[in-house]
Amino acid sequence: MRFVKYILVIFVSAFFVVSVSCDDDFDSDSESRITETNISSSPILAEQALMGVYAKMTKGSMYGKKLSYYCSLNSDIECISGSTDNGRRAIARGVATSYNTESIDIITNCYSTIRECNNLISATDNGINELKGEQLKKMLSIKAEVTVLRAFIYHDMVRVFGDIPYITNNYNIDNISYKVVENRKNILTQEIANVEDWIEYLDGEVDSFERLNKYSSYALLAEMCFTRSGRSMISDVDTDEDTDDKIEYLKKARYYLEKIVNSDKYELENSYEKIFKKLMSYDNVSSEILFALPMTRGNSGELGYFISTKHDEGSKYGSTECGVLAPVTYFYDFDCNDLRRDVTLTLHKYTKDSQQNLSGINNISFGKFRREWLQPVYEGKQKYTGVDLPIMRYSDVLLMLAECKLEIENDIDGAKELLRKVRVRSFKSSDIDMKVDHYLGKMTTYLTTLEGIRKERMFELGGERKRKFDLMRYGILDKSLSESKVRLNNLKERKAEFIEVPEKIYWRLSDDSEHIKYATVDENDFAADFDFDSDGLKNTKWSGAVASSFVERMCESEGNLKYFLPLPIAE
Repeated sequence: MRFVKYILVIFVSAFFVVSVSCDDDFDSDSESRITETNISSSPILAEQALMGVYAKMTKGSMYGKKLSYYCSLNSDIECISGSTDNGRRAIARGVATSYNTESIDIITNCYSTIRECNNLISATDNGINELKGEQLKKMLSIKAEVTVLRAFIYHDMVRVFGDIPYITNNYNIDNISYKVVENRKNILTQEIANVEDWIEYLDGEVDSFERLNKYSSYALLAEMCFTRSGRSMISDVDTDEDTDDKIEYLKKARYYLEKIVNSDKYELENSYEKIFKKLMSYDNVSSEILFALPMTRGNSGELGYFISTKHDEGSKYGSTECGVLAPVTYFYDFDCNDLRRDVTLTLHKYTKDSQQNLSGINNISFGKFRREWLQPVYEGKQKYTGVDLPIMRYSDVLLMLAECKLEIENDIDGAKELLRKVRVRSFKSSDIDMKVDHYLGKMTTYLTTLEGIRKERMFELGGERKRKFDLMRYGILDKSLSESKVRLNNLKERKAEFIEVPEKIYWRLSDDSEHIKYATVDENDFAADFDFDSDGLKNTKWSGAVASSFVERMCESEGNLKYFLPLPIAE
């Protein structure tokens, strides 16, 4: 069942959030207000307040778009479109200033939501001391859930801003001083500890991925531990120095990841494409997605608009912005037989006549959330598609666990076994011997296996807010952008590994007059069944068309990249 069953609760709680946010706490002399005392004595009201936290998280300034996507770009496989400004593009390209209004909007709304979390935590603490039986059990679960949500937000804040003010009590947003900050390691250390204290009170049932449960919270906690173990905790630029407690936090991560795997509650979908088609059809039951933030159609969520194939105004599927692009090097990093490639990336756009057209080498889009997959169709200019934002998939769990096995015990075989589970889905049965088993067989050392895990994360999770933060954790974000610049120029000149990339792509519309059929995109061996003789044959300049402006925008701060956005100017 869709999260629609909670929408009325969200509207009620949205009023509740507004009513209590004007002051530093819940207390009010007005009898019309819900007070902390009301909440502490009523799990029903506490859950309404919890739904208010979820509702605030879906705002465009947070996970509706800005925090989720502006702040997870650019990487070596994802970049924001358009010319640089001191707005969203400056955020993505690492050149934002302290006066960036989009950045200020993001951090302000994060603290506003954290305040609601703090208020609810305080109220549930009082209730836990007063309630008994099923009411106590429910209040404990709510306290656990909001504790995880607060940690989740703080986790993203330190990944984006680094050292920030750390506040765990009621406060007035206008009084936050950005002069007083806490070290990001300390923030994550404390938030991880808080979650560990409460996580076992969460419900273990898995009815929908739109609410946190015990197992999805294990996964989020493991991801926090990965960040806490990473190099971005001790440096705001590339470094090869590890944290001194890296293995300690990877062991924590392994403990919780193994709980998920051993629960047998999740499994990989049998088709990579199916994951995203179900998501775009508003299906909130999946064997693979552990948690996705619930959005509502017409109100929140821009999957299928901001990140999507490009649809011109007039397309029967509705128009899109297509604000996230991929460098062509990412397309050619995939094995040409990897089934994930043509799900993850699209080379086409939709015209106003609802026909596919080759979009060009500088306009490759992410196809996981393509507008044409929305069911029901959402026509017109509406950008709030209401598609849930996937936060954690089971393949991510397996790949994190593989990394733990390798890093903690140098268990190459154990890591490769997990890697194989993810990779085998990506190829036809006739390709498995060469593309999976032979491929994995070449991983015989710690370094080759680590590189294999990192690449598999890149192939599996592209466009899902993971890559930039992985590269920061590895301490190589700037290096990766520098390498991308070189590789894009090599592809333009058809040098090194890109010598076989076509100079032109030949294509035509299929018989249905909507979809493109390509002669080739991989090398100069043309498809045997492609008809070169009938009318409608087109060709588009390819390798040599890589634009210098695209390269410069993607790698704008390359060579001088700071990992974290500057905080607003402290008054």
